[in-house]
Amino acid sequence: MYLSVSPIKQSIPFPGTYAITCPYDQSGTGISCAASIMTVTTNGFQKRNYCWTDNYDCCPLFLAKVLRGN
Repeated sequence: MYLSVSPIKQSIPFPGTYAITCPYDQSGTGISCAASIMTVTTNGFQKRNYCWTDNYDCCPLFLAKVLRGN
């Protein structure tokens, strides 16, 4: 599941480019991750390295969601 989005302020590592982001990223509505069973806050490291890049499939929360069968 890939979702293309336009750059958002400082959130994307390379301004002026398009990035693939995690479909469960809830950064627009707060700081929670929709892939988790319970409300889990994501820190800056997780957002920069998982949520806002095409590397989100290495995120522990995303992998747990996939293993649970969506």
